[in-house]
Amino acid sequence: MTTMQPEELREARAILGLTQQQLANALDLESTYSRDTVRAWEKGHRAITGPAGVAIRLMVELHHLRPKPKANAKGGKTSG
Repeated sequence: MTTMQPEELREARAILGLTQQQLANALDLESTYSRDTVRAWEKGHRAITGPAGVAIRLMVELHHLRPKPKANAKGGKTSG
């Protein structure tokens, strides 16, 4: 698998609907500056490490597999 590129990361974060901080939290980045790490990845200032890239790609794949909410018979939203 190839190294994740900054544009791929930005697209993945948009698909997941996460802020830089939320992605950093989801990846359990340990640094006080975890959001800055994600920002540096997106700007290409720091390489996206193998495990982080794999985890992000997996998150996107799982997001695509998640069932979509269905509307009820009246065309409204389902409760739940």
